[in-house]
Order: sequence, then structure tokens, then C-alpha cells
Amino acid sequence: MGLSVSTGISSGINTDEVIQQLMALESRPLAVIQGKQAAFEAKISAYGSIKSALSTLKTNLASLKNDTIFAMSAGSSDTSILTASAESTAAVGSYSIKVNNLATSQSLYSGIFSSASSAVADLTTVASQKLKVKVGNGTASTITIDSTNNTLSGIKDAINNAGVGVTAAIVNVGFVVDSTNNAVVFNDGADRTATLTAGTYTGAEMAVEIKTALEAANAGSDTYTVAYDVTTKKFTITNDSGNANAVDFLSENSGTTAEEILGFNRTGHSPIAVGSLITSDNAVDGARLTFTPSGPGELNRIIVTVDEDNNGTHEEATAETDLEGLSRLAFNATYDSAGATTGGTRSLTQSQAAVDASLDINGLTVTRSSNTISDIITGVTLDLLSAPTAKPTVTLTLSKDLTSITEHINSFAGSYNKVVSLSKTVSSGGGNLLNGDSTTRGLINSLRSAITTKFAGNTVASFGLSHSKEGVLSLDESILGNAVDNDVTGLLASVDAMAESLEDTVDNYVNSLIPFRVDGLNTSVKNAKDRIESYGRRLTIKEASLISQFSAMEETLARLQAGGDFLSQQLASITSIANNIVGGS
Repeated sequence: MGLSVSTGISSGINTDEVIQQLMALESRPLAVIQGKQAAFEAKISAYGSIKSALSTLKTNLASLKNDTIFAMSAGSSDTSILTASAESTAAVGSYSIKVNNLATSQSLYSGIFSSASSAVADLTTVASQKLKVKVGNGTASTITIDSTNNTLSGIKDAINNAGVGVTAAIVNVGFVVDSTNNAVVFNDGADRTATLTAGTYTGAEMAVEIKTALEAANAGSDTYTVAYDVTTKKFTITNDSGNANAVDFLSENSGTTAEEILGFNRTGHSPIAVGSLITSDNAVDGARLTFTPSGPGELNRIIVTVDEDNNGTHEEATAETDLEGLSRLAFNATYDSAGATTGGTRSLTQSQAAVDASLDINGLTVTRSSNTISDIITGVTLDLLSAPTAKPTVTLTLSKDLTSITEHINSFAGSYNKVVSLSKTVSSGGGNLLNGDSTTRGLINSLRSAITTKFAGNTVASFGLSHSKEGVLSLDESILGNAVDNDVTGLLASVDAMAESLEDTVDNYVNSLIPFRVDGLNTSVKNAKDRIESYGRRLTIKEASLISQFSAMEETLARLQAGGDFLSQQLASITSIANNIVGGS
């Protein structure tokens, strides 16, 4: 209705205003249809609110089922030693528990390598070797070691990528000196052996110790300057300018055992002239490869075997269990009852034993491979946290969790009341959105029926629920407490049966009755929209027709007025001529 015609010039009629008034009369049926559409949409919204409230009620009904509502409480007299949780299947009672020891995860570490980039396997004879890694009785994973991964870092990544349940890591522990790596043979005119003092050193401390040992070996006649570069991770040894002779560090000599600590290759090096220096061939920072299984207990002990000759058989040769090449990572130990290694192949060192958890429950000793134990006391999960040396007795108390039960039933009552209140509001409240609606009326009646029926011989009043004449539920917690204390089995069956019955009712409305009504209303909304669109087109045509008619009227009046003016002019002219004739005669 956006068209218009100017106020009538010929007729003097306000044609715009007349057309608007006529169109207002024509539009009255459209307003009725639009009002119906709005009413349909309001009802859809009302049903949506009820359905949402019913969904919340269903969630709370699920918490009334016998596997959730009657929760048990598990209390520990010393939560620094153990904690526990209980399911509804647990029985009321108490237990005396002593934790003898926790389940622990095995930890292994290798000997010291110069750095993470140090070669591990000796591939001069064969192009590839193999490690076989497994945990306990699990499936072993065979890892090929060749030129692409023959470093401490490469082997670490290969083990982690194998997915065998072992985590490998590189730990920089500094420079550890013992009887196996403490000798440096050098020649400054005579062969001498510098002996490093056993201990663990930083790079700077190791540099001082090397200088001290070298100068002690030649009785102080020559001096040396030794430094460690933390960036390059290499040592430099300077043959001081005041010395008498060149010095040759004999890393290729079998007597030198500290070549890895110094970062020297087992090859001959040129003598160092007085005032000159030598630098480590390799970066050195004291790296160890560590192994940790994915879980604790004896069943997760690690086995690493080696095939250095690549013939498919692991650890059949002495060379595959010595401390050279890849066999430095071999570990296939035997154990005593405490988990300490007693024999077998032990190229790796065990820093923590893998043992099962041990505890006494009411005087009975049991062991498990985990510190989380759920198969000793029915319905109870124990979490062992510490095993004090004094072995104090911890009392575990299992009781009915009235607080949790009360919360569940109060939540149910609240969501029930919301559904009833909302249904009444939309069906008989001020808005009367669903006034007289059989679906909401039936819902209210179904809910009221469900809470007044006996379930397993009990009504809801037996566990403290009562309802007003308006249908509002409320809980008497003292009645509930007495019911829980005196008759858990009967109460359990009653609440469970009530929840099942109400769930069926709720499901019927949520999945069937309400969607059916909403589908019908959506159809009515669509029909209303179609009618509004059709009527709108009719009004547009009507308005155009009125404008056309009024425009034609104005044009006709204009022509008539123009014709009248012409006749008047002609009559006036004739009259003037006649008057002139008469006057002349």
C-alpha cells in the first residue's frame, strides 16, 4: 500500500486520505490472520518451555535410579595415606587397613654418553642392529638401529614411537667420574696417566679437575689451561706457553678411559705445540637415556634385548651383553622379592624398583599392581597415597551418603514443581496461551497420578515427599533420613519404580505428544503465513485499482470543467455580438 495519488485538483477531494481509509477497511481480515499466527507461535513457544522443563525433570529422574541415588560415603581416618570412593553397591561397615608399600614404576638409566648426539651402536661391521623392547609379558617391539637413528636422541625417539608402553628420555646429569672412565693417558716427553677424582661435576668443575689431574701427573713441571664452553659443550686444553714440550693426548690408547668425558674420538691426535690448544671432537654434557614404563607394578617391568650381529637372535652372544656399542642399552634382569635386580643382563641401572602395592585389610595381606584398587571391597575404590614406615592403621568407614541422596530428591522435586507450575501458567494463567489444552491438562494429571501411586508397596510419602493441593512437592528430610537408615532395600525399590514410571510419562510427552501438537501448530503457522502473503497481494492490487479509479475520475472532471468554461466563453461572445447589433440599430 505504498502507492498514492495527489489530492483531487478537479474534485477538491483528499483522495489519498479516502484511499487509506478504504484500504484500512480492506485490511481488517489480514490483521485477524496475523493475530492468529502470533497466537500459534506463542503456543509453540509455550510448548517449548514445557518440553525443556520436562527434559530437566528426566535428567533428575535418572539420578533417582538405584545405581546413582543411594550413594555411599567412604571416609578415611588418614587421607595422607589413602582415600576411597564408594558406589551404591557397597555395604555399610568399616575396615582396618595398613599400607605396607605402594606400587611403584620401574626406572632405568643408561651409562653416561657424551651428549644426545653421541653414537650408540658400532655400525662398522654391520649396517644395522636391533633392539627389542617390551613391558612384562606384553608384545615386544623390534626397533632397527642404523645410520638414520644411531644417536642417543634417535634411539629415544624410536622407542617412544614404537608404542610399546615405554617412555624414553634424555637426562643431562653432568660429568660423572668413576673407576671405569677416570684415566687420561698423555705424553709430554714421557707417557703419563692423569687420574680424575671420582664424583659428579658441572662442565666448569670438570675443567678444573682435568687441569688438576694433568698437572699432578707430571709433578707440576708443566701447566695447562682447561675450559668448558657451555654453548658448544666442548673442552679446550691449552699447552701453556711456559711449558717445555709439546703434549699428545693419547685418546687412542687403551689406557685412556675418559675419552667420552673429554669428547675425544678414539683416533690419534696431533701433538699440541707449546702455546697451542686442542678442542673436543664432540659436544659433551653428560647425557643418560632413561626408561620408564607406562604403569606401576611388577607386571610392567621393562626388558631390552640386543641383536648386534643382526642375525635375528637377541643376546645369544657375549658381545650383545657387554658394555660396548648397542649392548650398553641391554636389560633383562632377574629380581628378588623387593624388586631389586639380582642377575641377568643389566647394562642399564635400575634407579627405582617395580613392585606391587601391598596392604593389610582386616589382617589379610593383598597385593595389586596399581595404587588405585577397586576389586578388593565390593563397590569401593581405594587410592593408596603413601606407605609410612610406622605402618599406622587407617580406618575406612562406609556409610550411606544422606547428603547426596537428599540433593538428588530435592533436585527431582524442584524440576517436578517447575513442570507443574509452568503447565498451569500457560493453560489457565493470565495469558491463557493454552487455555483448555488437553495436552497440558493431561500432563498435570499424569504427573499427579505418578506421585500418588504406590511403588513396591510404598508411596512417595514413605521417603519424605508430600504434595500440596496445588500439586507442589516438598521433602521432609527427617523422614527421608529415617527411611534411608532403616530400610534401604525397600526404599531403593520404591524410588526406582517411581522414577521408571515418571520417565515413561515424560518420554511420552517429550517424544510424542508435545511434538505432535507442535507439528500441528507449525502447520497452522505456515498456513497463516501463506494466507497473509496471498491477502497482501490482493491488497496491493486493490490499492492500485482505487488509485487508478480516482485518477480517472479526476481526469473526467477536469475535461468536464474545461468543456463548461468553453461554452461559457462562447455564450459570452454571442451575447456581446447581439448587444452590439441592437445598440447599432
